[in-house]
Amino acid sequence: MQAAVWQGETFVDFDPGLNFCTAQIRSAFGDSAETPRYIRTVPKKGYQFIAPVRVIGALPVVIATPHLRSVGGTWC
Repeated sequence: MQAAVWQGETFVDFDPGLNFCTAQIRSAFGDSAETPRYIRTVPKKGYQFIAPVRVIGALPVVIATPHLRSVGGTWC
């Protein structure tokens, strides 16, 4: 994950931050590392999402158009 997101350009200790965030997510879901229902620890690899996934249908694509305004006769 670290290489995919930062391409080796991060100079912080990545693993403790990832572990902390995973623990926070588990806590929010009422999950645990000992008896996982949503996130499983894969030793020496990382984490795996293990909960069943249900597709609920495609969401409409919304394309935002910028709001143009004139500032002193110049369009921004």
